[in-house]
Amino acid sequence: MNGRSKTFHFALYPCQERLSKLEHNSPEEYAKALYGFYNDDRIAEKLIVNPIRNNGDCYTTHDAYELSYVPRPLPDGSVAICQEHVTDSLQALMKADFMLALNSGHNIRRCIICGRYFLLKSGVHALYCEGACPHAPDYTCRQFGSVEVQKELAKDIPKVKVKVTAFARITKDLSRNAISQKDARKAKDYVRDLLYDALRDASISVEAFEESVSSENVYQCCGITRTANPRGRPPKKKAGEQA
Repeated sequence: MNGRSKTFHFALYPCQERLSKLEHNSPEEYAKALYGFYNDDRIAEKLIVNPIRNNGDCYTTHDAYELSYVPRPLPDGSVAICQEHVTDSLQALMKADFMLALNSGHNIRRCIICGRYFLLKSGVHALYCEGACPHAPDYTCRQFGSVEVQKELAKDIPKVKVKVTAFARITKDLSRNAISQKDARKAKDYVRDLLYDALRDASISVEAFEESVSSENVYQCCGITRTANPRGRPPKKKAGEQA
């Protein structure tokens, strides 16, 4: 790696750290973070590689391209006025695509199964993308994330079978009022995240994953206290005792 690459490489880390601290995941928060990134005099010089002093493809706040508004036919037969961008800069193209998506109300999320980023409309809380699932190519990530499909795949994927069993234990505790609906959701989210980590990491054995999603470990990590309901019939009252 040459000196120029090192400069650019190290400059990216503070940038990622700065932009990742959002109050919540929304287009407005991205815009707010980017505004602070551009206008904070204390960090702008450190975080943006200066194209005047550093040659090469550095990050720039301004891009040169031709913009035209042209009518285009849409698949449904209607016609819309569209923006046409012409540029020889890949950076300009990527930033234009990203900023237009934010301005159109699209949100950015990372698929918890495959790790790829995808766009969704603001206000939608999808966890999975529509791309091919790396663990079951016949399904999309969204399909793979459904309970029905995972029950079917549990026969062939041991880690998925362990996850389905863990979900069943949590559901059973919920039906017995041993945990609340909120705690059950929290526990299942935790187990689900551990599953996708285990599927992506071949070094995590089935046995280690099974131990990590035991009810004891899950409830402890999630701060959940299981309520033990009294078992059996209540004792009979002795003669002469008041009700």
